[in-house]
Amino acid sequence: MKIAILDDSRHLCEALGGVLQKAGHEVLLLSCWFELNPNIAAIQEFDPDIVLLDEDLGPNYSGRIVAKCLGYPPEKLVDISINQTQRFCVRHFWKKDCLHILGAKTQLLRFIEK
Repeated sequence: MKIAILDDSRHLCEALGGVLQKAGHEVLLLSCWFELNPNIAAIQEFDPDIVLLDEDLGPNYSGRIVAKCLGYPPEKLVDISINQTQRFCVRHFWKKDCLHILGAKTQLLRFIEK
């Protein structure tokens, strides 16, 4: 499965990506948001099956803005915000900051493969 991950935390982005890559998924990691258009273009060119999307992407962008720019259906977007429930998507995975805890990696893989 092709999975794009967008988070302002490079460490969390790499942790999620590492788990998914080890499981055989093709992953695009985008953790810095200096300009919106090049990142949107990179995602669209990658053509992911799923986009894991944080709401808080720094001072200038939000997951809501990115979701609107992508134009993907909500079923293709997964909210990975820790403290918020977003309406731009249907599914939510809030344990990204717990990947060091036994079982969280397995939960992530099960979640993605639903």
